[in-house]
Amino acid sequence: EQLNLSTSRSYTPDITPIILAAHRDNYEIIKILTDRGELVSKPHNVRCDCEKCLIYNKEDSLRHSRSRINAYKALSSPFYISVSSRDPIMTAFELNRELKHLSRIENEFKEEYEKLAQQCQDYSAALLAETRSSKELEIIL
Repeated sequence: EQLNLSTSRSYTPDITPIILAAHRDNYEIIKILTDRGELVSKPHNVRCDCEKCLIYNKEDSLRHSRSRINAYKALSSPFYISVSSRDPIMTAFELNRELKHLSRIENEFKEEYEKLAQQCQDYSAALLAETRSSKELEIIL
């Protein structure tokens, strides 16, 4: 089920309930939605030439870029990563790398991507800081 928010003045059509819950770090809603099979779809590559991306870029390239940021903001939510990933540390590392790459490509949104990359880095560091011994660290890595 997808809630139609396209008529809302507060949210753009790309803001699905799972994305909104992740933006707000609402663990309970994220858990309910992921238990029902809802996930945040990873955006296509910034240089994707598929028909859908070409149409979106032609119609409104700024909106297309904003929808990519909205998705990555949700994907990099510590609560979303914790609930949706089997390996949260690896997920955070991979997102960090990808977000840093995007910050170099999409200069208009460089600061936002860098902030999200830092959030992923902080999250993985916080998880690692919770280990009490080298044995625990070895297990999670």
